Parts: sequence; C-alpha cells; structure tokens
Amino acid sequence: MKTRHFLDAILQGTGWAHFPARLPSHYWREYSIEWPTDWTTLRDRMRMEVEMRHDLYFCPLLFKNRRRLIPNVQGSSVAFADCDEAPLPFDPEPTILVESSPGRHHAYWMLTAEVSPPRVAGINKHLADLNGFDPGGWDLTQVLRVPGSYNFKYDPAPKVHVVDADLDRVYDPRDFPGTDENVVLLRRGAPVLSEPVYRALVKDARKRLNGRGRHLLRAEPHLVDDRSARIWELEKMLALAGFTALQVYNLVRNTPMARSKYEERTDGELRLWQEANKVVAKYSPDLESS
Repeated sequence: MKTRHFLDAILQGTGWAHFPARLPSHYWREYSIEWPTDWTTLRDRMRMEVEMRHDLYFCPLLFKNRRRLIPNVQGSSVAFADCDEAPLPFDPEPTILVESSPGRHHAYWMLTAEVSPPRVAGINKHLADLNGFDPGGWDLTQVLRVPGSYNFKYDPAPKVHVVDADLDRVYDPRDFPGTDENVVLLRRGAPVLSEPVYRALVKDARKRLNGRGRHLLRAEPHLVDDRSARIWELEKMLALAGFTALQVYNLVRNTPMARSKYEERTDGELRLWQEANKVVAKYSPDLESS
C-alpha cells in the first residue's frame, strides 16, 4: 500500500492533520496541514524530513485546528494502537498492519460508522488491553510512524511499511465495550477529562492565573530556558491557585512544553500524573500547614 493511499484510508473527512518529526537532537518539530491536502506539498515535506534523517510521524485523527490537543480532536471511523512487540496475530485482525521495525507494529481497525473521540479512545484501550499492546500507545493525540519513512533509531534504518491491508475488513463499533463519555482513562490509568469539562477548566485557569501563568500554558518548548523547570513552575502556580491534582494534570498535559517532554515516553503520562499529585500535596493552600 502506497503512503498516499494509506493516509487517505486513515484520515477520512476534513480537518487539520498533524505530521510531527523527531530530530536527532530529540527535539520535536510540529507540522500541521489542512486535510485533505495537495499531495505534492505533503510528499515534498515528508521527503525533506527523511532526507535529513528525521523520524516522521503522524496522528491518525483529524483536529479542529492546528493544535494537537485532546479538546480539538474530531470523531473518527478508525481505531488504532501502537502494538509494540506484542506477538501476532491480533484479535480482531486489523484492517491495516504496519511494521515500524522488525517485530514491532502499529495497527488500524476500520469501523462501519464514525464515533466520538471518547468512544475512539475506549475502543483503542480495549484493543490494547485485549492484545497486550503498549499501555501508552492508544490515546487520542498518539503519533505513529508514517509508512514509507525510515526508523532512524536503528542503523541501518529499517523502512516503515504496510505488511497487511484489507479495506473490506471493517468492524461495527457496537461490538466493542463502551466507555465513559466524561472521563477517558489514558496511559496506565492517568485520568483525562472529556472535552466539555476540559474547556471549562481552561477558561477557569485563565481567569485565576496571572499573566506569567497564562503565558506558560501556551509557551512553545523552544522558547523557554528550561522546559522541566517551567513545567514545574506552572504546576506550582496551578496548585497555589487551588486546582486539584486532576485539574493540574489535565491543564499541564496539553501544553506544548509537556507534550514535547513526555510524548515519546511510554510512561510519560504516568510520570506527569505522579508529578501533579506531588506538587498539589506540597503547595495546595488546602493542604499547607499553618
């Protein structure tokens, strides 16, 4: 299956598609483009990244705007997961199976109908739990390697390629277990709020934080002096403002700084959740000793 046909099969509908690249320095360069798009423009961009030996990724979901955040995710008729080194075959059999390096795969299951983002996440998690996939490889902002690119973590770099595809192999979403529409559990139990709850939380945070705090919520990682220190600073400000650990976690995890730090770590979300609990325990006004 050619890269173009693969992307057309996965990214159905209209919106913003995301194709981040990871540089040898481990810095992430974000790239978003309106979808559907002119294939020549995207192809040339991907070729440039590969020629520079950059690892090329994409998110299997479309977004409402350029920012790859959970509140911006649109519904989809495709479920997906990073299978890591889980043994084949998978249950149920994927519509499309991609090998990212010898023995490592990611997979896609076509659905007969479009479902909401929380439902996509629920199906993804069910498939991951059922098959023993990477516990951090199924969330809504997950990025996976683009077929046709190369995995430069290895030398020589293996080509990422589709090993099996049958677009007639589709599944009724009603055959998968349901999921809570209010809270979607991501990456080893870290709790993520649904879009309406998250939007209200962001609005409240912008009111309660000062200018510095509002700046840190949207600061790009390459524009801050010390990413880890600035993330901790923001967490502390949120805790001092009276936000709970759950609220701190959800506010921080969607910042550009946190995404660039934790995205590639399978335990990244868990670490951030633990850090949110730690900072709230230390700085929350309700918990500080008098």
